[in-house]
Amino acid sequence: EGPRDTSHDMSGEEDGGDENKAITFSAHPTGTLLNRTVERPPFQIGQTSSTDEPSESDELEFDGWEDTPPALSLVEGAPDPELSTTADDNTSGRIIIKPSGRSDRPMTSGSGALQHSPYKVPTLFELADEEEETDASLTRIGPVRHSKSKTVSLVGIGRQTAGVLKTALIGLIPERTSTEDVTGASRPMIIPARVLIAAGVLVLSGLLLFSVLSMAAGGDKRATTNLLEQAKREDLLANQPNIPEVERKQHLAIALLKAKEARVANPQSNEAQLLVSNIQGKIDKSEGVTRLSQLKQLFDLAITEKNGAASTPGSTMEPPLAQVSGVLPLTTTVTSKQIVVQGNDAFILDGSAQKVYRCKIAAQNCAVVLSAGESVGGQKVGKLSNLTSRVTNVVALDDARVAYVFDPDSNAWQSQPLGDASKMQQPKDIATYDGNLYLLDAKQGQVSKYASGAYGEVPDDWIKDPASVAQLKDPITMAIDGVIYVALRDGKILAMQGGKVVRTISPKDTGSGAAPTDLFTGTDTRDLYLLRASEGSISKISKDGQTLSILKAPVANEELSTLDGMTVDEARGKLYLIVGTKVYEAQLPGPGATSAPLEGAKGTESKPLVRPTAEP
Repeated sequence: EGPRDTSHDMSGEEDGGDENKAITFSAHPTGTLLNRTVERPPFQIGQTSSTDEPSESDELEFDGWEDTPPALSLVEGAPDPELSTTADDNTSGRIIIKPSGRSDRPMTSGSGALQHSPYKVPTLFELADEEEETDASLTRIGPVRHSKSKTVSLVGIGRQTAGVLKTALIGLIPERTSTEDVTGASRPMIIPARVLIAAGVLVLSGLLLFSVLSMAAGGDKRATTNLLEQAKREDLLANQPNIPEVERKQHLAIALLKAKEARVANPQSNEAQLLVSNIQGKIDKSEGVTRLSQLKQLFDLAITEKNGAASTPGSTMEPPLAQVSGVLPLTTTVTSKQIVVQGNDAFILDGSAQKVYRCKIAAQNCAVVLSAGESVGGQKVGKLSNLTSRVTNVVALDDARVAYVFDPDSNAWQSQPLGDASKMQQPKDIATYDGNLYLLDAKQGQVSKYASGAYGEVPDDWIKDPASVAQLKDPITMAIDGVIYVALRDGKILAMQGGKVVRTISPKDTGSGAAPTDLFTGTDTRDLYLLRASEGSISKISKDGQTLSILKAPVANEELSTLDGMTVDEARGKLYLIVGTKVYEAQLPGPGATSAPLEGAKGTESKPLVRPTAEP
């Protein structure tokens, strides 16, 4: 019909008349509705009203002009004050919609109009949740109820999700199938819905579990990667040229810590394990640490206790006897585990179990040969405190200062109370030389000597020099090879000969500040071996005072990070270690293991001595 001039159509009602209104509505019905306040239904636009604004009591009545969408159905339930069917009206299907009080808000064109609408269409989850309750054909359409809390209800989401899953599973279940019985007649067979639902739940649970495990594995992998990158970065910083040694050690320590954390995060990571070994090797080299090789377990004393093996008749588990009258009480803590090796025999004192074991190294079996509380030569064994080698015999000492001498050939013990025991305290350590017995600090600042064959006599105060007595402060352990070596708590070793201190050895500081716990040497042993049990290290020191190496167990043997006792058999190249109830054997590094004394080993304060062949 050609273009229409509609400029006058949009002028509103000022040009007046029903004709203009009709033209405007026919030209732009949607725009007209969206750009004005909804005051009356479309079918009443041409009618006049007594009032321009509807009151709250007014009701808009729809008599069939609207067609209810077939996808929406009314859900039976509690009546809604904003949506109800007329109870007094006999006409079925009539819906009374009351104004919600928001008719004063204008509807504008665009997406904003839908946001301000007080009505909503039910979602899929609401339909699924309400499907089981009704089969009605009308849909409940009501105002959107805005929750006072913005927090999403997990319970509601769970219910909606469960409803959807249930609806989906039920839809997949075949109602029934048919089969034939023995007579050939078909009979219905119903597949239980619970079985299929349970199967679906199991499948979903499996998928969920797999997802969680995958996420956890991915997190562990990322954590391991991050830790490895940090360790490598610190390792590179430690390898920078001209870096101070202290700073280099700090970077290596951090790198080792991060590498170990990566190994813990992913124990299966070969890269983490190799990085730990590599960094630990660099630290060991800088500290002069030599890792022991060919480490193996020989005995487990706990198994001996379980089997009840004992070779000494009358050995009992009675508690130790009370302190002998007139004897000074035990005032110091002695080494709880001590070991002596003679040929194929290893004698072990377990201070916690209060027993002495004799173990066959080749056969790798042990037997109890002495226990606290049993009787030896009419003498009750007290609390066992020390064990040492005496030529071809073994000597044990209890807290009553009674010496028990064991003869391996006769497999028998002899007891000998020490002379003047009532005037002495518990010694810090004992050692023998040429049959003589020496007690360390049984008298304060003194070494007491019992002559061979005269253990019952009054001992000799071996140190004659008052200045040397003053130097013997806080001694821990001693060893004799013709020179008496005494290790002090600060780590220094006093070398004494002729009744006085002749030199002082200062071993390399290991950096931990741990005090020594045992010292070993002998007439057939070339070097000194100083044990620091708490850090699991053994310092190998030449007798002229140079620290040759620091021996530690392999990194993989974390149970040997601390030690309880040790001894050395240089002739066989063996080192024996005690950890708890277990005894280990390791290959002793040869003289070429360390080509030069370690940096920081101060050596002696005087000229090296020639090893004496006579008694000290």
